[in-house]
Amino acid sequence: MIKTPPLLNKEEFRSNLVGDYIRDFFDYWDRLRGARPMPTRSEVDPLDVPRPILPSLYILIRDEDGGFRFRLVGTRLAEIFGRDVTGKRLEEVLRDGALTNALRSYDTIIKMGKPSHSRALYFPASGEDPFLYQRLTLPLGTQAQTTHLLGALLLQREDLPNVTYADVEAREVVTISDRVETMLA
Repeated sequence: MIKTPPLLNKEEFRSNLVGDYIRDFFDYWDRLRGARPMPTRSEVDPLDVPRPILPSLYILIRDEDGGFRFRLVGTRLAEIFGRDVTGKRLEEVLRDGALTNALRSYDTIIKMGKPSHSRALYFPASGEDPFLYQRLTLPLGTQAQTTHLLGALLLQREDLPNVTYADVEAREVVTISDRVETMLA
């Protein structure tokens, strides 16, 4: 059984999003959906997504076997993962705890048809200042079925709140602290 993260009303959920860019991204999705549970994939135009989010944007689809595949990946994600992961399965990109957390989260979003936000502090083994990890994943589909996941993955230095940061090598040896995951009610 999948454990559901805390369900928050829209104001509470939005207040957990750290930074204007990610809030603007959520607001864009919320405007598209209107009174419906979620917008359709055809309504999303990446050129209408808030410009600062574009490099961190991704779209996932569900394969016939239940796995997830990247259909669209922003340039910042290619930097974070060390390569372009467009067309790759999630299992080809993530490992261990990161893969387990992502699969659990994405399965829950598909089943519930509700946005999910995850954040944590990552402490590099190098002793550098920690960076904030945020992943906002938004469902796309119909009233009856979630067909795509639209998301943004942001890594931000606390002393540089609007500048993304990631050391591809350091991500293998980080300590994760204060992980919080919430969903929109």
